[in-house]
Amino acid sequence: MKLLLTSTGITNETIKAKFLEMVNKQPADISLAYIPTALNASSSPDKRWAIENIIRLNNMGIGNIDIVDFSAIPKDMWLPRLQRADVLFVEGGTPSHLILEMKKAGVDQLLLDDFKDKVYVGCSAGSMVLGKIVIKSPKDTPANHTVEYGFGIVDFSIRPHFFRADREQLSEDLIAGFAHEYNSVFYAIDDNSAIAVEGDNVSIISEGKWKKFER
Repeated sequence: MKLLLTSTGITNETIKAKFLEMVNKQPADISLAYIPTALNASSSPDKRWAIENIIRLNNMGIGNIDIVDFSAIPKDMWLPRLQRADVLFVEGGTPSHLILEMKKAGVDQLLLDDFKDKVYVGCSAGSMVLGKIVIKSPKDTPANHTVEYGFGIVDFSIRPHFFRADREQLSEDLIAGFAHEYNSVFYAIDDNSAIAVEGDNVSIISEGKWKKFER
């Protein structure tokens, strides 16, 4: 499976170009399944960022955009729709909820089996859950972070929304401490960066800022 792991979706021309290269189709020929499951448990009172992701996909001229919440309908309804898609676009929200629902529905195993020929685009939580460690750090007391194990589909961990004014608690020292404490490589990416994974090759696609942290 080809992975494009982002903070906030396809936000610039460089990420867009990489996305189209990975799918290897003209936009009008692409079938995309937009998966909003992580949104269901998000406490954010304003979710326009999710709407903006769909608008960006529409403006790219994507041929077919389906919205598929596998936690809301029976498997015989959602599975054929995901099988038809070239791209699985997994929206952000609450990582722990997404992990729980993916396990419950068996989507984590499908990513390794039936869906291995698709392109997976992760957005925030949708990216984090594929890594080794998922860390949620509150704004007011970042030391009181919570930790959950991701699916380990990639052998590193991901911290999105890095270098953003409203995420000042995510300092370089904090992420470096996580890398040391949990013995995991962390990629911290801002909203104009993405991590592309194709087989054993990992590359950074960026018009912004990113940093790799190792123990």
